[in-house]
Amino acid sequence: MRKEKRIIILATILIIISVGVNRAIRISERFTTNRWKDHPDKRSEMIDDIVRSKIFHGKPRNEIIKFIGQPSSIEEGYFIDQKKMVKMRYKIGVAEIGQLNEYLNIDLVNDTAIIAYKHYEKEDERSQKRE
Repeated sequence: MRKEKRIIILATILIIISVGVNRAIRISERFTTNRWKDHPDKRSEMIDDIVRSKIFHGKPRNEIIKFIGQPSSIEEGYFIDQKKMVKMRYKIGVAEIGQLNEYLNIDLVNDTAIIAYKHYEKEDERSQKRE
């Protein structure tokens, strides 16, 4: 009986420790403006939090720029149902999978964000589109 109690206590302690570590890891991946600006190497991890939390949903373009700075590129000028559509693209870097560039894309309608998502693209695809 004593041995079983020790095993149960040890298992409980291990579970508590693993939950605490998991929570600490998730907190370190959370988006904050300061973390975005101070740690560009952590942006890839923060994109998931931005997408999941929908932090920019409904925010105007100028407020988003205040939070995360100027985008790497802006694609604008196309219309759907008389509404101006804009895509702000933030290049995060090269993803480990297949040497693709990783982007945070934020789509806006009439200068208000409707969706943010992660996007991967080969560098040569961007240059071919421009030609």
